[in-house]
Amino acid sequence: MKVAVIGSRGFIGRAVCSVLADSGHSVRSVPSFRVEGTEARVGAVQEAGKTWIAAHPRIVARLVATLDGADVLVNAAGMAAPSSNDLSALMDANAVLPIVVAEMASRAGVPRMIHVSSGSVQGRKNPLDETLDFNPFSPYTDSKVAGERALALRDWTSSTDVIIYRPTSVQAPDRPITRKLVHVAARRLVLLPGRGDSPIPVCLIENVGRAIQHLVAMDPAPRIVLQPWEGMTTRRLFEAFNANARFLRLPSALVNLGLGFTLTVGRHNLQFQALARRMELLSKGQGQDALALERAGFAVGDCFSAYRAMSTLIRCAG
Repeated sequence: MKVAVIGSRGFIGRAVCSVLADSGHSVRSVPSFRVEGTEARVGAVQEAGKTWIAAHPRIVARLVATLDGADVLVNAAGMAAPSSNDLSALMDANAVLPIVVAEMASRAGVPRMIHVSSGSVQGRKNPLDETLDFNPFSPYTDSKVAGERALALRDWTSSTDVIIYRPTSVQAPDRPITRKLVHVAARRLVLLPGRGDSPIPVCLIENVGRAIQHLVAMDPAPRIVLQPWEGMTTRRLFEAFNANARFLRLPSALVNLGLGFTLTVGRHNLQFQALARRMELLSKGQGQDALALERAGFAVGDCFSAYRAMSTLIRCAG
């Protein structure tokens, strides 16, 4: 199939292009463009998109021409900045841009669009699921929710089916969070919050690429797709990152006290909030009620070995 990718040079986009090309699809990189200065409000994304399109006819014409003949469009563009408080820029990149892309796909006659969102739109909901039940907790998640809502409720005449795809916390050798977790697991004694046996929503970058590959030809097209759980718990993740890991269990009461303190201190500090959220996931976990891909035969594979190989690569790189 002919698959066009917006954001092909980004973290997710590169992985998607690689997997699609390896599986025999014809991959087309769409020239990047920015949506800026729309001053979009959370409830008025479609209007902001229409206004931007009307003001940029040349860019619109170029994009429509680039998409001509494509079977599927993957939107992997956006502003991946969970700690940013620049709601205006986040709304432009994560809410208005997707609705602009959807309209371009419709005008070009592209039958299917896959929009890469995030499992974080549901916040602390447990388990995460494939519904429009949102629980945003930051400017970043506000913008991602606004993008999903605009796509799900768009009122433009469109022949393009839109799939909203939600990866969870994506892990890769070049991601700072992955490298940090590998270094934590390498310590002589690893602090383990509680029993460490609750599921945690992490996923390998290669599985994100494979999931999108699956969605390219999936029939019928689902509305919302959550990345399936990879079988990892906090303890299992640390064991994958260090085969000789020794653990010191922290009592749940102490963990809850630390979380409460971090959340209180970081109430008005997004970096502290992000830290507290990571601590909360590692200590309490979060389930994933992901059905669409699994029902279609998608399997995550041997993730434990993949995480172990990734940790070896990170340690060798220094």
